[in-house]
Amino acid sequence: LAMRRLPPRHGGGCLQRLVWWMGSLPPRSRVVACLCAAVTALAALQVVLLLRGGGDGLSSRYIVHNGFDPDAPAASCAAAGLTLRPEGARATYVAFMVSKELDLVDVRFAEFAGADWLAAHVVVEADTTFSGQPKPTWFADAAAAGRWADVEERVVYYHVAPAPIWTPDREDGPDPGWLFGFGSDPAFRDHAWNREGFQRENGTDTGLWNAGARPGDLVVFGDADEIPRMEAVALLAHCDGWGDVAGLTSRFYIFSFEFEHSLHWNYPTAVVYDGKRNLAQHRHGHRSTLVADAGWHCSYCFADPADRAAKLASFSHTEVNTASARDRVTGHEMFDELCAGGDPLGQAYNGGSFHRVLSTRALPRALQDPRNAERFGYLLPGRNCDLVYHGDGQLL
Repeated sequence: LAMRRLPPRHGGGCLQRLVWWMGSLPPRSRVVACLCAAVTALAALQVVLLLRGGGDGLSSRYIVHNGFDPDAPAASCAAAGLTLRPEGARATYVAFMVSKELDLVDVRFAEFAGADWLAAHVVVEADTTFSGQPKPTWFADAAAAGRWADVEERVVYYHVAPAPIWTPDREDGPDPGWLFGFGSDPAFRDHAWNREGFQRENGTDTGLWNAGARPGDLVVFGDADEIPRMEAVALLAHCDGWGDVAGLTSRFYIFSFEFEHSLHWNYPTAVVYDGKRNLAQHRHGHRSTLVADAGWHCSYCFADPADRAAKLASFSHTEVNTASARDRVTGHEMFDELCAGGDPLGQAYNGGSFHRVLSTRALPRALQDPRNAERFGYLLPGRNCDLVYHGDGQLL
């Protein structure tokens, strides 16, 4: 309705002209026009999904695989219904945004140890949270102290600056980094989701450019707590026939790898890079393929309870940043609830539930290594609940 008083500037785009025209209609005609536009949009969406094979979670193809054996690459591809690339593996870039999930970064780097087809880890870090609060660059500080000296040759770091301020009197229009295109309105510009959109798009695109990614390369991107399984990424790097966008279906955990959700998380995302900007559009857009058992998402997985509260205060879901929620994630009561089969933060979406994990066999490589048991103890199964058995041997 605000656009009723704002005629399209310099001609405007088709959508802007349509909204302005609808705003100029009488109230009753405006309602009819809105309903017609909604029906048309839904019909167009159905056609797009039909032609492209479905949307996120409704993809036309689900790849079930047995991992990737470098000694039998053709057989590995064939077992997944794919074909071996005759020209060899794609150069692969694994990009992620990081805040304070430094232990999970260690787990990520260890997962890809020995992958000679991996061109680089692209690390994107900001000094502002999605909610707009300043924060330290924890990754950069730890890297400068030598924490990742053994992999630094394959790490490309990009510090993404805060989103630029755009005002209506600027002739160049909104910066192309604005994912949602609402830069002209300060209320939208300062919105957490817009800030996240800019950091994801500008950070990932520029980081890949700096790393030397070329069209045809494989790019896997997500957040630091969305850890790709190396064998699944190897499959996409060495094989053809999976399309050009794929969701890596991940096991979903909360607070540690002891509590797994019954449903899966369809991130991170893998794409065949086309050299263009706005790679982040594929995160919530259509993925032509979903790859089964392709990673791990460990949400709120920090050793320090204060870091769990800090995450609540920093990310884009500002509606969950309440005093009661912060109290819950910093106390042991939440583990008591999870151990009893509860869901302390309401994360069990779509009717799913959390259950306990009592083995490390399905976890990332670093967590299966007994030499890391003390270092990553807080992440491991069996560390947060008292093991209680019934008389018949059934575990509570």
